[in-house]
Amino acid sequence: MVGLILGDLDFQPLIPSALWLVLAIAATLAMVCYAFRRPAGAGRGLWRVLIAFMSAALAVVFLLLLNPTWSHQIEPPGGKPVLTVLIDGSGSMATPDTAGGATRFSAAGQVAGNLATSLSDEFDVHLCEFDRSVKTIASGDLASALPTGPSTDLEAAIKSATQVERSQGQAVVLLSDGINNVGGVARVLSAARTAKSLSCPIYTRTFGGDIQSSDLAIELHSSQDLAIIGQKLPLTATVTHHGVTSGRTVVTLLRDGKEVDHRDVLLDPTGPSDVHFMIGQDKVGVYPYELMVQPMQGQTSLLNTTASYVLRVVDQPVRVLVLEGKPYWDSKFFIRTLAADPAVAVDAITRISDGRLMMRMISHVRDADGHDDAKETWNILPNPKSFLASIELLGGYQIVVLGRDVGPFLDDNAIANLQTWISQQGGSLVCYRGSPMDQRDPRLEKLLPVEWSTVEPSRSRMALTEQGRTLNWVQSDGITDDPLPRLPSLAGGQSVASSKPLAVVLATSTLADGTQAPAVVYLQYGTGRVLTIEGSGMWRWAFLPPQYQNQEQVYSSLWQSMMRWLTSGGNLTPGQLCSLRTDRVRFGADEPATATLLVREGKDKASVPAVELVMIDGSTSGTTFMPAPIGSEAGVYRVNFGMLPEGKYQAKVRGAKNDDPSSRILFEVRRYDQEEVDLQARPDLMQRIASDSGGGVLSASDPVSDLTTQFKNNIARAHPPQIEHTSAWDQWWLLLAALGLWGVSWAVRRSGGLI
Repeated sequence: MVGLILGDLDFQPLIPSALWLVLAIAATLAMVCYAFRRPAGAGRGLWRVLIAFMSAALAVVFLLLLNPTWSHQIEPPGGKPVLTVLIDGSGSMATPDTAGGATRFSAAGQVAGNLATSLSDEFDVHLCEFDRSVKTIASGDLASALPTGPSTDLEAAIKSATQVERSQGQAVVLLSDGINNVGGVARVLSAARTAKSLSCPIYTRTFGGDIQSSDLAIELHSSQDLAIIGQKLPLTATVTHHGVTSGRTVVTLLRDGKEVDHRDVLLDPTGPSDVHFMIGQDKVGVYPYELMVQPMQGQTSLLNTTASYVLRVVDQPVRVLVLEGKPYWDSKFFIRTLAADPAVAVDAITRISDGRLMMRMISHVRDADGHDDAKETWNILPNPKSFLASIELLGGYQIVVLGRDVGPFLDDNAIANLQTWISQQGGSLVCYRGSPMDQRDPRLEKLLPVEWSTVEPSRSRMALTEQGRTLNWVQSDGITDDPLPRLPSLAGGQSVASSKPLAVVLATSTLADGTQAPAVVYLQYGTGRVLTIEGSGMWRWAFLPPQYQNQEQVYSSLWQSMMRWLTSGGNLTPGQLCSLRTDRVRFGADEPATATLLVREGKDKASVPAVELVMIDGSTSGTTFMPAPIGSEAGVYRVNFGMLPEGKYQAKVRGAKNDDPSSRILFEVRRYDQEEVDLQARPDLMQRIASDSGGGVLSASDPVSDLTTQFKNNIARAHPPQIEHTSAWDQWWLLLAALGLWGVSWAVRRSGGLI
């Protein structure tokens, strides 16, 4: 089909053009022949009028078959496009390395002020300052503002700026040094690509230069651990360095400010260096340690040269009950990993067939030389429901792990006992390979922190959330702070539809199509916890090929750290009235320090004990805090200490015995120093953000006109003119005209006696 365009009129035939032409010629010849065959009774005038009306009616029909279409441009919506200007207010922006010795923040503020003043007629300009969070700022406040943010989250800033959509268009100007120390670069670039999908280009301007700082820092793989009396645990830390290519340093282990041991460390020019100590205690208690790396001469910051560690020593191992519906590779490697930990005793029950269960009991015995030897016994039992038959039996365990197909272990009585054991005795329930039952059971689902979906499962890769990374479950592989996405994918069991209110998502699964779903979720349930992990095939994480050797400790580190976290601070044992615990050993100076107090249900609320907080160095007197209930959960209280000065603290339940390790916690408050260590600007990252979002890099000489030109070009590409088409075939009056002409022709023929 061929369209003939005349101005804003476009002919688009409804039938092929060749067919239309053949029909038009045939109709014209037929009309000519008909015109020369005037009947004897018709006068010339009447005949001419008749032929004229019939020709006009026929012409209208053929004109409609050509489908004339009128086009006109739709006026764009009124109003101004939104321009969000993001000014980096983190600590690194205080570096005075721009023109004239001005700070990066001052130079960025001047550019932001010029943009707000010069573009107010063309854009609806919003000014925002960001570091770890985003807040609006007035143009007049830029001169007095100070860049003091503890960290930089470019991803959060970009996402916040792209939440407001406007039909007139939107754009973001990012003024920063490009240093991002929250999450990874991949997350920042993902946010930039999302901005492009929203037709929101990002225009960047980088401030700062290439500043090479010298810095040594020490980081712990885990900030707290659990051991039984006499057990020796490895304490591993990583020494990182910036601006150093070689050399040696000393890492010192301190206990109560006194040196316990030290290690000479050779700095590896290709990356971080690990250092190892062995620690242990012969008495029950909570023991604080500190690691210190010898700083370099001219060190940029001393805040990251020390790291705190807390060891909780108990006289009984953590007892874990594992229930499996049938043998799996996952359960084999999981039990093997738990059994390798001397602080854990495992009772593993696997259903072989109806009426036949295999029970493995694994514990550790210390010989005269202090070595731990695993002791394992086997037994065959007939009744799967006997293991959860009473609260007394469950009371002997701190953790119950449910595998797959465990329906035979669970009846109404067993689920009721689990609920009581978790809520009142502080037990922890773990579903470690997705839903423990193929068929949905409303009784069990009430305990779980997720809603299971019936969607067909698929393979996925796991990644920690921000909350998950703060728990330090997984040891870094030296490439990224979260090695889980680099591990083999997992097979879905029964996918998670959503997490419940108050549940905390610690890790997510990314499916092949890019969608994400909760993968590791926990919920505080009374005085205990319920944790679910989605995905099967995790055993392959413990059986990695040679190219993944730097990640071979991830599997064991994950499970052992998780078991200790579930019992962190001590759960309520039989006869114990309360327990104080914390998930973290270090808090930032700009965030509130908190702890959780577990109180046995049935204890008079009026007599819930207070918690006393003391700074360990004795510079401040003790302060008493009253715990507050958390929601409607019985026996769970939050102790909010508020934002505290930097230092080391001990919190203790008032009236508790000094030798009770579950009645006190140790933690420190320290300001974060990422913004003082790495001051090298990242124009490469800023350029990637601009290109991946469809924006560009603003010129230093005239950013205002450069932004206006680039944004107009982007609007022209992303929002082409909208054209409205009006077809003659859809116009009722043209159809009525054609029918009218044929009607008049019929009336003329009738009046002339030709019908």
